[in-house]
Amino acid sequence: MFKIVNIVKTIEILLCLILIYGCVTAPLADTALDSAAKYMQPPDGQAMVYVMRESSPLVGQGAEFEYIVNGKRMVLTNGTYLYFFSTPGQISVDNGIFLNVEAGRKYYVKAKHNLPLSKWAFNLSVVDASIGISLLNDMSLIRDFSRELIITAEFTQKKKKEEEDAWLRYSQKNTVGGYEEFIAKYPDSQMTITARKRIDDEQKRQDELKAKEAREKNENERVLKENSFEALVQYLSKPLRAEYRSKAINALSIRIAERPDALELFDKYLVIYPELRQNLVDEYAFKLLGPQGMRIYQISALQKKGTIGADILAAKILSSTAKYKDFSLPEIERLKEMGLTDNVIAAMIKSTALALKKEELASKKQEFNEEKSRHDVENRKLEAEDEALRQKQDEAARQKQDEAQQRMRDKRVASCKNKCNQRMNNCFERCNSIAVNSTAKSIGAMLTRSQYNNLNDAADMYSCKTECETGASDCELGCDE
Repeated sequence: MFKIVNIVKTIEILLCLILIYGCVTAPLADTALDSAAKYMQPPDGQAMVYVMRESSPLVGQGAEFEYIVNGKRMVLTNGTYLYFFSTPGQISVDNGIFLNVEAGRKYYVKAKHNLPLSKWAFNLSVVDASIGISLLNDMSLIRDFSRELIITAEFTQKKKKEEEDAWLRYSQKNTVGGYEEFIAKYPDSQMTITARKRIDDEQKRQDELKAKEAREKNENERVLKENSFEALVQYLSKPLRAEYRSKAINALSIRIAERPDALELFDKYLVIYPELRQNLVDEYAFKLLGPQGMRIYQISALQKKGTIGADILAAKILSSTAKYKDFSLPEIERLKEMGLTDNVIAAMIKSTALALKKEELASKKQEFNEEKSRHDVENRKLEAEDEALRQKQDEAARQKQDEAQQRMRDKRVASCKNKCNQRMNNCFERCNSIAVNSTAKSIGAMLTRSQYNNLNDAADMYSCKTECETGASDCELGCDE
């Protein structure tokens, strides 16, 4: 039992020591100097080294980290940092880290506390700028070291503003070259992390595009090599690059032309792939004139079959106002060789003329509507300008009227106040008369206001004066209403 009590007491003592030891803090620099230290650049011909004490768990938070830089003692507590400048060459940090520093560059050394309740259990390591900048964001500058800050917060803010403006310009361009140029100009900027991420993202996107292009190219080559009707039709059902689609269309037109049902297949796939018409040989192009269901080859087949009379076919063609062609004489002979009668051919020619006239009217209507739309826009613009001018004129008229009314009010108030002053002067004259009659009859003349103040009967005169001024004040208040 005695051993258990001793163990409990020992644990309690250790916990108290840990809590007391862990609560030690160091005086910190103000936020302006802290921000300046994070953004500043090394002086000309020198390097800059940050030494950072990484935040630790509760145990050991208060342990001071003492280290020697080229023989100079420096101290850090939990979650703090400081810095120093050095001439180019090799420097030592706590006789454990050696750095070869270059002028104009910044270096970051991290101190991590490993052993509780010990001042010497720290591991030192040099970290990359991106990691160092990230660590600095969560740390504070030791106040004792801030007196060695060689640039002012104002200068730092200016440099920070310059850096922010540069970042805005480069981020708006949003190019890999721009971000690389920003990193080269501001290697220690906190935005270099974002810049590098955007470069990586863009590189990843470019790699994905290249991989996609390679897959599409390989698929196109595979389909063209297979060169079967089924494979080409299936391939063309997908969204394709214009280049690959054109190659597949050309291959499909060749495959269709080789089939015995070429006319029917061209007729079917012309609706899906209108580009096929550009690859049609003259014979197929001629026979496929007209709307679907009433192509020349279909009309020819119906006439040869004889199930539908020529007059009915001609009427059907005219009613559709379908566009065929303004046939030349050799083409008319060709139609007759295909078995088409004169009235059917005539219907095709008339229907084509009607279709062309219809297209011309539609084109003119579209031009008219576009012109009308332009005029409507101009009219709305002119109406808006007229409305703005009218509002401006109305505002000027209202302002002129308000100024005239204000002048009348000012004149009326001035006249009213003059009357009030006159009444007060008359009141003062009555007070003077009272004074003369009561205490200064021998003077035999009206007293001035300065003489009035010297009368022996001062109490009566003061009362009289107060009543005069009160009446004048009330009078003036009435003028302002």
